[in-house]
Amino acid sequence: MNWINRHRWTLAWIAVLGLAWAIRLHNAFAYNPYWGYDGGAHLSYIETIAHSGRLPAPSENYLAWHEPLFYIISAGIFNWARILGVQDPWIAVQIFQAVLGTIFVGLAGYLAWEAYRKPGLAMATAATIAVLPPAIFVSSYTTNELLAHVLILGALILTLRTARTGRFNPRDGVWIGLLAGLAMLTKLTSLVLLASLAAFFIVTAILKRSAAPLRTLGAMLIIAIPLALPWQAYREQSLGGALRLNNFEQKAVDAASAHPRRFYVSFDRSILETPYWDSGSRGMLSILYAGTFGDYDNVFGNVDRDNILPGDKKILTTSGRYVTTDRFAAAWTTLRFSLVFLPILLVGLLATAFRLVRSRFAANADLLLALFVAITGAALIYYTVRYPFLERGTLKPIFVLSVLPIIFLCGWKSLLGIKHRWAPGVLVAGILAVFTAFAWPVIWITSG
Repeated sequence: MNWINRHRWTLAWIAVLGLAWAIRLHNAFAYNPYWGYDGGAHLSYIETIAHSGRLPAPSENYLAWHEPLFYIISAGIFNWARILGVQDPWIAVQIFQAVLGTIFVGLAGYLAWEAYRKPGLAMATAATIAVLPPAIFVSSYTTNELLAHVLILGALILTLRTARTGRFNPRDGVWIGLLAGLAMLTKLTSLVLLASLAAFFIVTAILKRSAAPLRTLGAMLIIAIPLALPWQAYREQSLGGALRLNNFEQKAVDAASAHPRRFYVSFDRSILETPYWDSGSRGMLSILYAGTFGDYDNVFGNVDRDNILPGDKKILTTSGRYVTTDRFAAAWTTLRFSLVFLPILLVGLLATAFRLVRSRFAANADLLLALFVAITGAALIYYTVRYPFLERGTLKPIFVLSVLPIIFLCGWKSLLGIKHRWAPGVLVAGILAVFTAFAWPVIWITSG
């Protein structure tokens, strides 16, 4: 018993990461990545590199403008699997995604630990991300999103460590810049990371009246920008323009397609009746809520199996795909139960803002995490304004996946801060256990 008590956090980490890995590995074999968001185009990008040794042209693939790092790595894994005689090389690529997804869970917990040095908070954050639908789904199909978010969390963790130790030096900036540059070679939206870190180092330099943070910032930029520039030069020359969020989608936004201002602060309660698109689509908050706690776009079912089920076993959703009656019922129950998270997360975010104001914006974890959440949130709103075509999947939680661990750790920090020896921890564990039970038919993709 004493041994268990001494090693309780190690055992808890093994259990959480084991659960995360089991779900993601199962889904790697159960899910057909072709049915993921732009699934066929992602697979085609990798195939072009693997078979032809070159990047796809825009005439071949409408995702040709995507940054290439993830696809080059995946093509290498695909070719090695073929050399080793693997019957289906795509399984190796899917397992790579599962590995990245499990790493993301571990980094989410370590981010919480590096920010506040509380083992219970780190465990609660990791456990949440282990069972959160978008973190699972993005691990279940072939996409560049997940690698970008892994690199983003890594850069945030290194920056938190630098701030906590007060050791602002160019060497730290080199490592942070390397991760930031690789993230921008994976997905351009990683610019929000670079903007957040730059803002943090500048504010820190002002608050500390020291040039040391600026030297760290300079070293970061010297590494990150040269890593990202060659691809942007290629985009400018060959793909219709550099630093564009979407080179493919150039449809003009007119008054008819633009969202009213209230959309951005609205929660459409119809999502609680029908947990799939396009229910709840009159509010940005309800769309993000449904995508965070469920499979809003009905993308991650077993499409091949669901299509041949009897009519009384499936329901046709607005996306044009079927969902099983069991999965529909689970999604409905999960979204209603998940309302319990909202006051916890709101209190946590308000408490973080209060601490920031009270500390006069001290250069600490609260400041960095707040800057990252605010800048990423503003970028998501801008993207939705620029591309308001929701039916094309322009508003999804996986775009801001690296923000979700921060939001949940803020919520759990406030709840675990209640002065009682065991009740807060039991409450957090209970909420997550019930959520996992309700959401299981949603997050565990049925095979066969």
